[in-house]
Amino acid sequence: MATGRIGTTPVLQVRWSKAPAGGTTSLSGLDDNSVSLVYSVGYEAVYRNGTLLSRGNDYTATNGTTITLIDATITGDIIEVFANQTIPLSDTYSQSVANGKFINNTLTTTTGDIIYASAANTPARLGIGSTDQVLKISGGIPAWGAATFNTGYAYVSTLEGTTSASFTDLATVVSTTVTTGTKALVSIVATSMNNTAVAGMLVGFAISGATTVSASDEYSIGGIYYFDTSTKLESKTGGTFVVTGLTAGSNTFTMKFRRKDGSSTVNFNQKSISVVNLGS
Repeated sequence: MATGRIGTTPVLQVRWSKAPAGGTTSLSGLDDNSVSLVYSVGYEAVYRNGTLLSRGNDYTATNGTTITLIDATITGDIIEVFANQTIPLSDTYSQSVANGKFINNTLTTTTGDIIYASAANTPARLGIGSTDQVLKISGGIPAWGAATFNTGYAYVSTLEGTTSASFTDLATVVSTTVTTGTKALVSIVATSMNNTAVAGMLVGFAISGATTVSASDEYSIGGIYYFDTSTKLESKTGGTFVVTGLTAGSNTFTMKFRRKDGSSTVNFNQKSISVVNLGS
């Protein structure tokens, strides 16, 4: 019968039991239960009819597979060997090696600390940040920093006009440059003031820099306005657009203007554009 146990030295305990013929001194091979005699020298215990024999005085055991009795057996003797065979273990760590593989629990000292790799296989501590700080990358490693949002805003109050039927700049360009990812939120607002009873206008924006996108009706605000020419009614309109497919980098967003109907001049004032980076 083979059983296992855990101790200072890993062993496999084998109980070898046999009733050898009288006159036997050499014990080896299979016992009466077909268990092979295998032991680690110095870890065997030999019994004769239940009495523990003394190593060196009653038997010798030197090669791990054979035991030699000093006194030969007599018919009816029962020889039992409890063999503690040491088994080498592979792919194991000593305590000192294992300790080196664990992250020291004293590495973190404060609630909220973060453990990161400052180099390959080198754990390091990043102390908890302050309220409202965000985790950033500085020099290739994590670092706390103030939350920043890439935004841009431009405003021009001057009343300016155009007769162009295609999107164009006014005398004063209204633009803002923002470092973006692949998405941005763009808001445009403008007030129109016209001299005809029926006037149409559109306000859009173009993108230049890392991305090139022409102004189009798809991203525009405006319409046709009816008013009493004597009162010079002003009309303010605005819109917000999520723009995708940008090339990440420095992008300039510029308001563009055009008349929609007729041939008269369309006038705009209180023009503004704001951009918020939405990342990638």
